[in-house]
Amino acid sequence: MNTTNTIKVVNQPVRVELSHLQIIQGIYFLNDVLFTGLAYDHRQQKLFKVYQITEGKITAEQDFGFFKQHYEIKIDYSVIDDEHDFENPVYYQGKLFT
Repeated sequence: MNTTNTIKVVNQPVRVELSHLQIIQGIYFLNDVLFTGLAYDHRQQKLFKVYQITEGKITAEQDFGFFKQHYEIKIDYSVIDDEHDFENPVYYQGKLFT
């Protein structure tokens, strides 16, 4: 039996489908309230973009699907290993690091 009386509040961002938002003069609203949260844009049943919207304005976005650019991961090598014998392979997240 759990006797803990404290409740931890976890603040999760509001998440909605982009099409559920109303745009008035370039500002996003949800049910006539200025929207702050994440808006998901699906096209042809696939995730296209996720928009971060703060006080009705898009503040960030991330592309998905074939529109997303694939860049090489940039890693600060000194964080992985301070002393390394360069004759032995290095692994990052269980995969050979190249």
